[in-house]
Amino acid sequence: MGETPGGQGDAPSRSDLRLEEQAVRNDWPIPPTVKRQILQRLIDYLDRACDEGATAPDRVVIAAARVLAQFGSLSLRQATLDLAREKFHRDNDQQPQATLVELAKLVRERLQQAQQPGDS
Repeated sequence: MGETPGGQGDAPSRSDLRLEEQAVRNDWPIPPTVKRQILQRLIDYLDRACDEGATAPDRVVIAAARVLAQFGSLSLRQATLDLAREKFHRDNDQQPQATLVELAKLVRERLQQAQQPGDS
């Protein structure tokens, strides 16, 4: 029987997944290779054709989906901030107050789009 980092056997405990979710949500300094491993493991739990997904309890699959959703949300927010920063640097010849107002509108729009379920 394989061991997970939490030492709970083949499936991670809910507390392991909650800790991973907290690490993603709080933007803890996770090396990119470790982050990729975590994300791949979560994807494996969601894929019922994969060994981990086929044997994982439903509660683990749901917890993995929550962590991935949190990660996706944070990725969208970071992309919004990156776009706003690019726009700010591109338009730096404008009056500073006008640029800040436009940035605030852009960030607000992007966050609203990210929070609307089912819309692409």
